[in-house]
Amino acid sequence: MSRTKQSVQRELKQQYKNLNRIEEKIAAEGGEIEASLRWLNQRDRMQERIVELEELLLTGDLPDDTTPGSKTTGLGKLHYVPELPPHYLPRSDDLTEVKAALLAANQPIAITGATRKVGLQGMGGIGKSVLAAALAYDDEVRQAFPDGIFWLTLGQEPNLTTRQAQLAESVGDPIRIFGDVQQGRARLSELLAERTCLLILDDVWQAAHAEAFNALGPQGRLLLTSRDAALIRAMGAAEHRLGVLSQAQALELLAYWAAQPLETLPPEAKVMTKACGYLPLALAMLGAQVRGKPDRWANVLHKLQTADLAKIRQAFPHYPYPNLLLALQVSVEALEPELRARYLELAVFPEDTPIPEAALQTLWATEGMDEYDVQDVTDTLVDRSLARRDDRGRLSLHDLQYDYVRRRQAGDLTALHGRLVAAYRQKCANGWTNGPDDGYFFDYLAYHLAEAGQREELYALISKTWMDAQFKRTFSHRAFADDVERAIAVAGAEEPPNLVQVIRDSLIYATLGELATNVPPEILGVLAQVGQVEQALGYASLIQDAEKQSLTYRLIGEVLLQQGERTTGKTALEQAAVAAKKISEKWKKDNALKEIAKVLIERGESDQALMVVEEVSDEDKASILSEIHRVQAETTNNKIEATPNQSELIQTLIKAREFDRAFTMTKAIEAEEIRLKNLANIAYTIAGVGEVERALAMTEMIEDNLSKVAVLWGVANVMIELGHKESTKEIFDQVLIFTEKIEDKQIRTDILRTVIQFLAEDKEFERALAIAETITTKPDIALALCTVAQSLAETGEMARAIEIIDRVFELAKAVESKEEKASVLMEATKAMAKAGLIDRALAVVEAIEDGWQKRKAVREVAKVLIEVGAFDQALTAIKAIEDSGLKNDTSDKAAKVLIEKGEFDQVLTLLEIVDDEGFNREVAKVLVNAGEFDRALVTVEAIEDKWQKNYALSSMVVDLAKMRAFDQALAAVKAIEENVWVFRPMAVRKLAKVLTEVGAFDQILSILEIAAHLSIKIERLWRNWSRSHSQVGVN
Repeated sequence: MSRTKQSVQRELKQQYKNLNRIEEKIAAEGGEIEASLRWLNQRDRMQERIVELEELLLTGDLPDDTTPGSKTTGLGKLHYVPELPPHYLPRSDDLTEVKAALLAANQPIAITGATRKVGLQGMGGIGKSVLAAALAYDDEVRQAFPDGIFWLTLGQEPNLTTRQAQLAESVGDPIRIFGDVQQGRARLSELLAERTCLLILDDVWQAAHAEAFNALGPQGRLLLTSRDAALIRAMGAAEHRLGVLSQAQALELLAYWAAQPLETLPPEAKVMTKACGYLPLALAMLGAQVRGKPDRWANVLHKLQTADLAKIRQAFPHYPYPNLLLALQVSVEALEPELRARYLELAVFPEDTPIPEAALQTLWATEGMDEYDVQDVTDTLVDRSLARRDDRGRLSLHDLQYDYVRRRQAGDLTALHGRLVAAYRQKCANGWTNGPDDGYFFDYLAYHLAEAGQREELYALISKTWMDAQFKRTFSHRAFADDVERAIAVAGAEEPPNLVQVIRDSLIYATLGELATNVPPEILGVLAQVGQVEQALGYASLIQDAEKQSLTYRLIGEVLLQQGERTTGKTALEQAAVAAKKISEKWKKDNALKEIAKVLIERGESDQALMVVEEVSDEDKASILSEIHRVQAETTNNKIEATPNQSELIQTLIKAREFDRAFTMTKAIEAEEIRLKNLANIAYTIAGVGEVERALAMTEMIEDNLSKVAVLWGVANVMIELGHKESTKEIFDQVLIFTEKIEDKQIRTDILRTVIQFLAEDKEFERALAIAETITTKPDIALALCTVAQSLAETGEMARAIEIIDRVFELAKAVESKEEKASVLMEATKAMAKAGLIDRALAVVEAIEDGWQKRKAVREVAKVLIEVGAFDQALTAIKAIEDSGLKNDTSDKAAKVLIEKGEFDQVLTLLEIVDDEGFNREVAKVLVNAGEFDRALVTVEAIEDKWQKNYALSSMVVDLAKMRAFDQALAAVKAIEENVWVFRPMAVRKLAKVLTEVGAFDQILSILEIAAHLSIKIERLWRNWSRSHSQVGVN
C-alpha cells in the first residue's frame, strides 16, 4: 500500500512522542546502565523507525494530497477510519481480491470469518477490521471514491439513529435529528444519492442494523465486516471469507511483536501459533509477552498449555473463542495485580470509544496515580497488545478485549461508573459546565450518569447551559442530542415511566434542529480552521438569513484559501455570493459582495472577484477595480501609478494620512464634481485630526461659493462631533461670508436658516437673531424667528420667546401667500405651545385657512402640548381633527410621547377617541415593550373584531416570551379564543420555540395543558422513538 507525505508525517510525530516517553522511563530508572533491557530495546527500535521515516520524507518521492497533478490528486477524504496497527502484516492476496470486487462490482462487499457463521456468532480477532482499514488507506481505493470513505463501527447494540446522524454530519448535514431509523435512512438516501463514496460498516451483528445504512446511490459502495455469513447473504452482498493466517504469516506476525528476527524464533513459536488458532489478535498479545525476553518462550507456552480451560469457561460461560480467551487470560494474568486491576477498569468506558489519557488520569487519580503513572500503565498495555493507541494518544480495545473486561467487571460496573462520576465532580467545583476539556468529559458525562444510576443528576444536566458548554468544546450539537436521547430512554425505563421527564426532553429533542441556524458565523470559521470543513459547510447551508449565511460562507472560504484548499475555498465563496445576492437591502448586498471580492483579490482570484461584483453599483464596482489594480501594483512596487481609479487611490491616501499627496492628485482631476468631492473628504479628515486651519485652507481652491459653504459646513460638523465647538466660530463667519456671495436667493436663505437653527440650539440667541434680520423675505424671517422662539421657550426664557412670537405675527400679517402664511403660523403655534400660550396657539390653528396646513398644525401642536404636559388641551385638539387618517396618525404620535413620559392612563383615554382597531394593536405592542402588560391587555380586549383581537394577542405572546415574562405570555395565550382561525396553536408553537431558544425548558411543560394537539404530537414522537430504540438500546 503506497503512503502519502501526510501519513508518514503523522507516524513520525507519534514515534517521536513515544520515544520521549521511553527516554523519560530510562531516566527514571537511573540511566542507561540501570534501565531494563526492555526499555533499551524499545528505544533502539523506535530510533531505527524514526530514521527510516525521515529518510522516506527526504527522498521527495512521496505523493502529497495537496499537490496539483500528483498521483494522489482526488483522493477521497477518510472519515473516522482507524489507523493501521503498528505491526500491520499485509495480507496481499485478500487485499487484492476484495479491492477488485469492491471496485468492479455493483453490489456491496462483505468480509466475514471463515468459521462459526451461525446466528450472531463467528470468528473474531481474525483481522477483518484491519483488512477493511487497509483497503480504506489504499490510494487506488481512495481515488475510486473521491467523495469520501466513511467508517462506522456498529457493534452489538448500536444506537442506529445516532450513527445515522453521525454519517449525515460527515457529509455536511449537521444537527440532524432523526425520529426513527426510517426517517434517517430516507435522509441519508438524499444526501448520498449523487456521491461516489465508500461506506464501511464495521462489526455488524444484525442485518437490520446494516439495512439502516443501505442508502447509497448508484456510484456508492458498501463494505461490511461481520462474523455472520448468513447476515452477509441476507444483505445480498458478495461474500469474501477471510481465513486465519497461514503458519508462515502467523510466525511473521509473532516475530514482529516479539521483536525478534524470524529466523531466530524458537521451536515453541510454532506450537504457540497453533495453540492460538493462528488468530492475529492472540498472536500479538502472546508475542508482546516475550518481547525483550528471548528466554521466556517456554514460560509463556507453558502457561498457555496448562491454563485450566474448563475453569476459564466456567468463569466466562458461552464465551465463543476458546483460543483467544486463553491468550487473553494468560496475557492479563501476567500483569502485576495493580496493573491488572487498572486494565479491567477500562470496562467503564463505552464500547468502540477512544479513551484520552486525561480521562484515565481522572479515573485513576483516586488510586493515587499521577500523570506519569498513567503513562506507564498505558504504555505497558499497548506494549502487551492489550490495547491500541491512536495518533492522538487515545487508548482503545479490540471488541473481544472489551467483551472480556466487561465480563470480568460485570458485578462492579455501576460502582465503577459512580467512581468516575465522583472523580469528575471533584474537577467541577462550579458545576458540570466548568468541567475539563479533556476530549472525553463533555461527550460522555451523561452516559456515565445514566450507567451510575444517577437519574436526577442526568435530568438536571439537560439544559441550555450544558448544551452551550458542549458546543464550545465540540463545535457540534450532536453530543447534546445524544444526551437528550439518553435521558429520554432512562426516564422511559423508570417504573412507572417518568412521563413528565419524557415529555420535557422530547420537546427539547424535537426542537434541536432549529439550533443549527443560530451558530455564529465566526464559530463556523473556526470550525473550518480546525479541519471540520464539511461540518462547517453543513451548518452554513442551514442558515436562513441571507446576510448571515453569506458572511459564514465567506469566513469559511477565506480560511480554506489560507490553508491552500483552493477549489473548496472558491466553492465556499461562490456560495457566499449566491447568498449575498438574496439580501433584500441593496447597500447590504453590495457590501457583502464587495467583502467577498476582497477576499478573492487578496488570494489572486481577480477574475472571480469581477464576476462576484457584476451586480453591484457602479461606485462599488469601481472600488473593486481599484482594489484589483492596487494589489497588482503592489506586486510591481508601483502602487500609485498603476491604479487607474484616482478617487479610490485618493481615499486610500487620505486614510493613510498622506494628505499632501492626496491634495496634489486631487488638484489634477479635471472633473469638477469628483474634484470637489475629494477636496471635501480631505478637508473633513484633516479637521478630524485637529488641523483646522489646514482644512480651511483647502477650501480656498474651491471656486464655487455653494460648494465652498458645503465643505465649510462639513468641517464645522466634524469639529462639533469631536467636541471642539469653540473652533467653529471662525468657520461660521466664513460660511456667512461666502453665503452672501451665493446668487440664488432661496439657496442663500435656506443656508442662513440652517445656521440660525444651529445657533439657536446652541443658545447663541443674539447672533441667531442678528442673522435672521439679514434675510430679505418676510416669510423666511418669520420662520427663522420661530426657530429661535422655540429654543428660547425650551430653555425657559418665556418672556423673550413671547416677544419674538409677537414679532412673527406682525410679519405674518404682511405675508400675502396663504400657503406661506399658514406655514409661518404653524411654526408659530409650536413656539406658542412651548411658551405656555396654549389657548392662543389653538386659536391661531383654528384661524389657518389652508386645510392641509391646518391639519398639520393641529398634529404638531397636539404633540407639543403632550410634551409640555397639557394633555386635556391636546385631547381637545385631537378630537377636533375631522380627517380620520390624520387623527389616527396624531394619536399614534401622541401615544408614543405619553408612553415615553410614563403617562399610561392617558394612553388608554386616547383609545376612546380613535376609531381604528389597528391603533389599539400598535398601542398594545408599545405598552408591552414598556412593561405595562395589564394595560396592554385592556387595550387589546377593547378590540371588537375577533380576528384583529386574537392576532394582537398572538403577537403579544412572542414579545412577552422574549422579555422572559413567561407568566404574562401564558396569560395572553389563554386569552386567545380557541375557535378563531389558528391563533392559539400558532401562539403556542411560537411560545415553545422562544422558550427553547432562551433555554426555559421547564416552562414548556406549563403550556401543554392548553395545547392538546401538541401533546398528541409529543405522544406520537415518544411512541416512534420507543419503537425504533426498543431493540437496539441507547449508548
